[in-house]
Amino acid sequence: MGLLAALAPALTSLIPHFASGVGRLIDKVTGGAKPANVDEEVKLMTATTQKLQALAQLDSAGDCHKWVNDIRALMRPVLSLLILVGFFIALFSHVDNTLVRYVYMLVEGVVFYMFGERTLIRMKDPK
Repeated sequence: MGLLAALAPALTSLIPHFASGVGRLIDKVTGGAKPANVDEEVKLMTATTQKLQALAQLDSAGDCHKWVNDIRALMRPVLSLLILVGFFIALFSHVDNTLVRYVYMLVEGVVFYMFGERTLIRMKDPK
């Protein structure tokens, strides 16, 4: 019961993503909303291209060595792993519940990082 109570908020934070997935599944079965004319389709493609360009600009590290860029790219996954390991250690050891709650707040961010936006992007364009 303790594990379920600890993981319940993490599972409830995924409900909007499951709802979005159900909507995406319905769109796939029914054909979904399509642009009414060529102009709308061109505007949609332009907006998608601009969004991807903005994301690429945010991710570029500029003029630095490749190994620095590689370490920078590994920073979030390694920190996510450390936070998850720390959460399970805090959960199963007998530490104060306040500490477990603080670490759990970090885990919420990790769960969104791992499943949130990437899942949403894949559901929007499942290529």
